[in-house]
Amino acid sequence: MAGRRHEQNPYDAYSRFLPRKQSTVQAARAIGYFDKLYEWYMARVEWEGMPIEIDRRYVEDALAWGGLVVFYWDPRLGEFVCLSATQTNSLDLYGNPREFITNPRGAYEPVRLSIDECVPIWGTNSRVGVVDNLMDFAERLGSIDTTLDIVVQGMRVTRIITCPEEQRHTYTQIMKEQQDGTPVIFGYDSLDITAINALDLKIDPNLLPRLRHEFNQVWRNAMTFMGITSVNEDKAERLVADEASGQDGQVLISRNSFIQPRKLAAEEINRKFGLDVRPKWCFDPESIPDLLLTEQAGALNV
Repeated sequence: MAGRRHEQNPYDAYSRFLPRKQSTVQAARAIGYFDKLYEWYMARVEWEGMPIEIDRRYVEDALAWGGLVVFYWDPRLGEFVCLSATQTNSLDLYGNPREFITNPRGAYEPVRLSIDECVPIWGTNSRVGVVDNLMDFAERLGSIDTTLDIVVQGMRVTRIITCPEEQRHTYTQIMKEQQDGTPVIFGYDSLDITAINALDLKIDPNLLPRLRHEFNQVWRNAMTFMGITSVNEDKAERLVADEASGQDGQVLISRNSFIQPRKLAAEEINRKFGLDVRPKWCFDPESIPDLLLTEQAGALNV
């Protein structure tokens, strides 16, 4: 599964995610949100001590799409290489793969490697890519954002009016003065108010804050999934404080699920190849005091 996901062309993934025939504002917004979420996902982890010949961005990109890269020494190039790979059916007692086939780009030939020749780096403990999750969040954000625009536009045009043709200009002026906020509107004796028939298309104003709340909720869920803290702006300060510890725990669990397999792989790389590779989060602990205190208390080793 990991290999098939990584080999997927990004444009093919987009076409599956947002059909090309459906070239709408909502589709464009969803792609925009996917680009933002993907950019933030890629910026979370640093690889300190990684050999300079290895593209660190490629490592995280391959982990996002396929969930697996392998680190090995390539005698043909005379340098360390870290490439996307596909596991074979050769498994050990615990179901861990013992053989991999690299998926290089360009004119490079794939290489079959045993577990003794390389170190697999998994993106998560579930050993799958996360692009599908990011696409799901992006599609939902784009959908809610488009609905918000429709509601706002609907609140601007609220009525359909029928009136005698000879008095149309008069009623147009009346509506204009109403929209301008005129406190008193004067009319002639010939003005027949009873001749006006209006169809009210007014949208419930309470729908707008509910949609904004739903948008913020999906955004916070996406941030928590990626291990990024976010503030609940929809609730009072006391309620936010009451939820902080629970949300911090979810963020820490999410971070640990991503960083733990990278740390385990780094330990094996250092043991097998005599290097000093250290993956870590690209966050300043001082900027997130609640998480820093939780970490110091020994809740999770992130």
